[in-house]
Amino acid sequence: MIKQTLSVSAIHNGSVIDHIPSGEVLKLISILKLSEERLYLGLNLPSKRMGKKDLLKVHNLSLSESDLQHIAIFAPKATINIIQDYQIIKKLKATLPSVIHGVLKCPNENCITRHTPTKTRFHVKSHKEKLYLSCDYCNKDHLKDTVREVSL
Repeated sequence: MIKQTLSVSAIHNGSVIDHIPSGEVLKLISILKLSEERLYLGLNLPSKRMGKKDLLKVHNLSLSESDLQHIAIFAPKATINIIQDYQIIKKLKATLPSVIHGVLKCPNENCITRHTPTKTRFHVKSHKEKLYLSCDYCNKDHLKDTVREVSL
C-alpha cells in the first residue's frame, strides 16, 4: 500500500490557523478582512481529532487579541502558529470573548440592528457544550450556528 501525503508550502513569516471546522475558513477570511494577502487554504482536510478540518496559512499576518477572539467564534478549538523565518515561534489557542462587537448580524428579523446602521453586540454564553450568543438589542439568545451572517 502506498501512503499518500498532503504537502502545503511553508511560509517565511506569518500565521497558520489550524483545526478550523470544515466549511468555516471563508468566514475567517472575511472577518479578518484578508483580501490583499497571499494565503493558502486547505479545505476538508483529513483530521484524526475532527474528522475533517480546514487550514489557513497567511503570509505576513500578525494577529491581535481581538483577531484571536473573532477566530474563536467560528473555530473555538483552533490552534494558531506564528511563523518567523520558517520556524514556529509561538503557539496560541483561540479564546472566546465574553462580548462580540460588530462582527455578526442578529438573526432576529425584528431586531433594530437589522434596520438601522447600529453595530451589533452579543454576549457569549455556554450551556452544555453549546454556544449561545445573546443580542444586546433584542435580548434574544441565538445558537451560534444560527448566527451565520458576517457583517462586512
